[in-house]
Amino acid sequence: MNKSILIVMACLFFTIQAFAQKDTQALAILDAMSEKYQKIPAFSANFSYIMENESEGIDEKFEGKITVKSNKYKLEMSGQEIINDGSTVWTYLKDDNEVTISEYDDSEEEITLSNIFSIYKSGYKYLFLETKDNGKLDVVDLVPDDKDKTFYKIRMEIQNADNELKNFRIFDKSGSRYLYKINQFAVNNTIKDSDFKFDEKKHPNVEIVDFR
Repeated sequence: MNKSILIVMACLFFTIQAFAQKDTQALAILDAMSEKYQKIPAFSANFSYIMENESEGIDEKFEGKITVKSNKYKLEMSGQEIINDGSTVWTYLKDDNEVTISEYDDSEEEITLSNIFSIYKSGYKYLFLETKDNGKLDVVDLVPDDKDKTFYKIRMEIQNADNELKNFRIFDKSGSRYLYKINQFAVNNTIKDSDFKFDEKKHPNVEIVDFR
């Protein structure tokens, strides 16, 4: 067998083995990050969302804000609001003045700043890749165990001085990449549970589509 082919096969084997064993260095980085955010009762964050697909010529960018408390969150981005109180999800389209109501199903949960800090704990393998930006950022890849997911990898960049997540990128099987970059993060102890309910009184004549 060609020597170069043997080398490639060996590299692939060791890469697969690293993922299969779950990299202890990656786990230490992820655990430190997760512990940092678990201690925060509630927070708000402003972020940039970029969707790229080179083959389709797509390069879109939006600014967003998310407010999180426990398993509740409110996401504001690109003309819509998504509010989740842990059991019910409201999706409000501002231009249409329409809100869709559905029961929350955690099996269909999208990856957002509400769950990214602990998502690695179940259903993922992880691997430390490198330290970059003059030793400031640790780069870790997550690979889902479920091969039926629409994405095959999440790449996270974590600031090692304070375990702060700076950005994460989702690699979709369609060729698209979704980048979430945290621009501003703030602990917010004034957030109430009632903030995670859609208030119809604030939206006169709103059209309600209830799928519950």
